[in-house]
Amino acid sequence: MKFFAVLIVASLAVAAYGLSEEEKTKLKGFSQECKTQTGVNVEHVEKMKQKVFVQGDDKFYDYCMCMMKKIKFITEDGSVDVDHIKTKIPAGDDKAKAETVINDCSKVGEGKNKAWSLAKCLAESKYKITIESL
Repeated sequence: MKFFAVLIVASLAVAAYGLSEEEKTKLKGFSQECKTQTGVNVEHVEKMKQKVFVQGDDKFYDYCMCMMKKIKFITEDGSVDVDHIKTKIPAGDDKAKAETVINDCSKVGEGKNKAWSLAKCLAESKYKITIESL
């Protein structure tokens, strides 16, 4: 559960501990594309590494959505791809707990802040999913 959950937050904050060099490069590229596309305040992206999720910033919400779409956790129509996310649960993790968190978090937020809400929910879940867990 740790690697999987951190992948989500890492994909947004590009905190790449525990990822292969290829994955780090890919995520950094996605992040740069999304930063350029959205004009997000990079301080908000950095704050996410400390589990601080800035609210009320449409550019930050857009950045989160851009990243979640890039890693295919959210579809082009804006819905959470629960089945795809579940394929990222590493062997050896508690699959039942991971699936519970995924299912619960897939129901939070709507519209523009859907991706932001998903990342925040995972980071604040009772399973303490954080980027430090990587």
